[in-house]
Order: sequence, then C-alpha cells, then structure tokens
Amino acid sequence: EEEEGDFGEEEHQKWSVTVTAVGYKHLPKTDRLGTIDPYLVIMLGHERRETKVMKGYAGSWNDEEVTFTDRKNIKGNINIQLFDKNTLGKDELVGSVRVPVCSIMNKAEGGGEEGDLEQFYELRTPNGSSIVKGKDGANARINLKFHLQREQDQLFPPPAGVDVEALSASLANAPSFELQVTVVSAERIPATDKSGKSDPQVRITVLDEAPRRISGGDGSFKKHENESALTTVQRGTLNPAWDETLMILIDGGVEGRTLLVTLLDEEAFGMKKANVVGFVKIPLDLAVAAGSLGGFAVSIPLMKSDKIPLRNSAGFKTKLALRFDVTLPKGALKQREETTDRAAPMAHPATERLEEVKGRVAKFQEEEVRYLGWQAAREAQAANLDADLEDLSRSLTPISQPDRYLIEDGQAAGGEVGAAGVATAMEIK
Repeated sequence: EEEEGDFGEEEHQKWSVTVTAVGYKHLPKTDRLGTIDPYLVIMLGHERRETKVMKGYAGSWNDEEVTFTDRKNIKGNINIQLFDKNTLGKDELVGSVRVPVCSIMNKAEGGGEEGDLEQFYELRTPNGSSIVKGKDGANARINLKFHLQREQDQLFPPPAGVDVEALSASLANAPSFELQVTVVSAERIPATDKSGKSDPQVRITVLDEAPRRISGGDGSFKKHENESALTTVQRGTLNPAWDETLMILIDGGVEGRTLLVTLLDEEAFGMKKANVVGFVKIPLDLAVAAGSLGGFAVSIPLMKSDKIPLRNSAGFKTKLALRFDVTLPKGALKQREETTDRAAPMAHPATERLEEVKGRVAKFQEEEVRYLGWQAAREAQAANLDADLEDLSRSLTPISQPDRYLIEDGQAAGGEVGAAGVATAMEIK
C-alpha cells in the first residue's frame, strides 16, 4: 500500500554515495611491541563497511572504495572510524571523523560533478574532545574522497527476448515504418484548474540526438520536422482514460533518438497554448524493440523535470499506461530472427535424451517410460525446447493410464525438484 509522498524537491530522489579511502599519515603508536595496523569502518545510516588492514604510521589504502546505494535522501552524516587491528583482544578505536553528506552536495553546487569532495580530515579522539596526535606529535589525518551521485531510475528497461543493439543496427538504413503507441490511461494527475481537475492530453514526439537536415532534391536542404501526434482532450478529470492509438512514422533509424511523451493540460478550450504538466523520455530503440514483441504494455511514472518525479497534491507519483506495437521492415525482421536463432539453446543435452526416449518408448515397461519421459521433459522444459516437449507428449499419448496417476507420479518425482513436478506432469499429459 502506498504511503503519502514526500513533498521535498530532492528528498524522494535516490542517491549513491561512494567513499574512497586514499591514505593516512601521522598516526599514533598504539602497540607496545609494534606500530599500528589501521583500518577504517565507514558508516552511513544503518549500513557499515570496512576497508583492508594496513601497516604503519603513514601509508595508502590504494583508493579502496565503498559504496552506499539506494539512499532516499542526502541528510545525515558519514561516520568514519579508524581502528587498530589487534591479533589478541579487541580492536582499538583510535579516532573518528564525521562528514555531513550535505557538505558534499554543497561542493557540487560550487562546480563539482554531482558532488565530489576530496580532502584530509583530522582524527578526533573517541569522545570527540580533542584531535588525535601522531607518534611524531603532528595531528593524525586521513585522506578521503567522496562522490555523491543521483541514481537514475530505469523507467523503461530493455525488453527481454530482443537484442536491442542488433535490432537498432538493422534499422539504420531500413525503409520507414510506423510505431504504434496506444495511450491507455493516466492516474493521479495533479490538479491544474481552480475546480481541482485537469483537461489532460498526451503528445508523442520523436526527438533527434542532433538536429537533422534533409535534401530538398535541388541541392538545397531543409530542417527535418520531428514526427508528432496528439490524443484527444479528456476534460475535468485526474484519472483520464484514452485508449487511443497514435501512429508515429519512423524514418532514418532509431539509434540515438528519443520518444518524448508529454502530458499537457489544455487551456481555454484550445484558445491558449497548452501547459506542459509532465513528461517521460523513452529511448526510441527500446520503444521499437518493445513494440516488436507485440502489445508490450508498461506503466511509466512521469517526470516534472529531468530529476524530479511528477506528483499530485497528496504526494503520489503520476503514472501513464502505454502499449507498443510495430511492424518492422522485412530486413530488420529477418535479422531479429537470426539473432533469436543464434541465442536459442540448440545444443542442450536434453535434445539427445529426448530422441533416446522417443526411440525406445515401445521397449520399456509403463513405469520406466513414464519416469524417463518425465526426466527428459524436465530437461527440455529447462532449455525451453517446446517443440521437443510436444513431440514427447505425443509419444507418451498411447500409454493407457488415468491422468490422476500421471499427476501423482509428477508429484512424487517433484520431491526432488519441488512443485515443478506437477506442472511437468501436466505438460506430459
């Protein structure tokens, strides 16, 4: 069940924080017979990481990195503790450093890349009252580097079963074709009118990585116009349902191009320019690959900006339901089939086993045939050899035994492989 959203501009972003242990110097002597064997314990929230153990009063951790991912906010501190490793007894806490995460963000605003910070930090005693002094009397210091990175949600993951890269390459010089995008519905649109409602409409546009120019045939060139299509306006609603299919002409390939889906709010019954409420950018090659599967449906959260999701007044994300279809040019379709064939597990051991079972069905007693058939079918099922599985099923059809016994056998054999035995028995049946 969803909870009420966070209204902050940054708080609902996800972040990753990487801490790099660079080096240390002026550490104190902690052992009577030795020097010091330092290592770091790095903590953020409830997560804890440790570095390797080093030796000596000064040295390097060789840029050892620890990363904290999926952080929902950038509040709090990164706590770093330096311990001395003891062979006998408990490790000794030498000193600590506390780095506010916001200080890394402030550095980013000053010109860093998403938040980069590197500097020496003076170790403070465990109670925080003073600075740790090294063996040489200087302040003990550790060199740390921080990198704060926004994690970009993969709003439209690559569809399974399609080699997107190969398909994209095959469409580079292919004839034009149409991508069918069905705008199904949207939910939790933020209110834009005084009445607390909205008049939503969806526009889909193909964007180029760089402006393209096409030949006019007489030696002149003109700017290429991006393909665009609009749904109808759904008036006075925050949860519109369109179920409208838009035809987008695709020419010039798909690589490096983007499908921009924009949610608009109509103003004054079309007398004024519509306001942009939210949007989502989908790589065109992924959209076409999804459409090649036929009826590929997805629900995508819309964005208010490149890094901030669109939310309604209650804090819930606005989502848009889409469906993709496409009829690929013949050349691209052929290449996709060849790619699929190459990826198929054609040499799986189950193939030979199936042939053996099918050739010896008549020579075995009913119990052994059923067991061998189940075993081979399990292997075939694991390898997705559907055709061989169907052949095996036909070979076993003459066995005159009630279906319930066959299912019971599948359950018994399933003691070794779990509940999949029942499904296998049904496949053989």
